[in-house]
Amino acid sequence: MRWGWLLSALLLGSLVTPGYAQQASNPDLAPGLTARLQVPPNSSVELRASPQRNGAVRLALGDGVLLRLLAGPVPADGITWYEVNYDLLGLSGWVDGQYLAPTGPESTTFARFAGAWVRRGFRLDMTPGGTATATWRVYQYCDPGVPAPCDSFQDNVIVAGGRATVAFTRIDGDVAVGRIVATADRAEWPVRADVTLALRPNGMAELTVRGNTQDLCGPGFPNAPPEVVASQPCGPI
Repeated sequence: MRWGWLLSALLLGSLVTPGYAQQASNPDLAPGLTARLQVPPNSSVELRASPQRNGAVRLALGDGVLLRLLAGPVPADGITWYEVNYDLLGLSGWVDGQYLAPTGPESTTFARFAGAWVRRGFRLDMTPGGTATATWRVYQYCDPGVPAPCDSFQDNVIVAGGRATVAFTRIDGDVAVGRIVATADRAEWPVRADVTLALRPNGMAELTVRGNTQDLCGPGFPNAPPEVVASQPCGPI
């Protein structure tokens, strides 16, 4: 009798996943809501194609990324997974639920920097809350055997293969300072790399990523003196 009771207890215990039950009852992590990643320093979380440890990695995500919850929780491989959509880059996948937390209100600290900053083949869209999405041409197409990132076609329109998100966290004068928190190009735009956007005259700015600087033309550039606009400092855009 004693052994039978112990066996029943063990079998019952093997069917219980405390983490899954706890997260399933959390209304702040329900499909349709938004969550923020909380990632330890010097780490990143993978957005995977399936709820498995060996699922294909679609993106590397850093601390502060906002994700829209689609489904979950789903327990697998000892992890409680949530299906999410990363709206800023238009990609969905699965992440480890232990890094998800409810969101708070968005700040408007970076209103001066908000808008589209562009140059030929590159675009940075900044929100008033300090989140920016970068997209850029890599000038190699997604032919068989070509590794990502690569440019592609959709309805005869070129889709830029370079994609990343920057979380700006502070302002030093006319310079917004942040770090890359999500990337489709780990080699050139790695997660946690420093980024600055420095405002310049004539509606322009300087974007610096890992020490490499490029000029960008912002929302106010069309109001610059005609000779400045005609010089196309950001290329034909």
